Amino acid sequence: MIVRPQVLWFILVLFLLAAQACAVAAQKEAFSGSSSRTAPGSDVTGLWEGTAVNGCGFVQMERTRCHAVVNIALTMTQQGSTVGGSYKCSTGTMMQLNDTGEIVYGAVREGGLSLRVMLPDGSSCIFQSKRSAERMGGNYVCLQGAAIVERGQWEVERIY
Repeated sequence: MIVRPQVLWFILVLFLLAAQACAVAAQKEAFSGSSSRTAPGSDVTGLWEGTAVNGCGFVQMERTRCHAVVNIALTMTQQGSTVGGSYKCSTGTMMQLNDTGEIVYGAVREGGLSLRVMLPDGSSCIFQSKRSAERMGGNYVCLQGAAIVERGQWEVERIY
């Protein structure tokens, strides 16, 4: 029996999507058991706007995106240490294909924030930050399946 290359690619894509879905489910399950206590003044509920700047490291798949800037907005709601909400971005210096996303995992811990945003094409971005009053920023990494496709830095401030 001869298997066509298209069938192998299809199976590989299905496997990667299943693995990514399992990882997100495991994150949600692990997080659901964590403490709902947070430090005073650590609530991130609201609209946060700023920018994300793509790095230019060796993992950069599209060289035309080196140092690309996109405008980002995070609308977050916090219950205890759990954060949910939505992500939007708009063109800065580079056009963006995925302009919306959902925060599928979010956690506030000791002055920091961790988020995983799922995008419509099945890719995801993981944001890590430190927070100071009404501003936060840090690093992000975007994944397509298990492959890193982009890394960079981001910074936002609370609008309301």
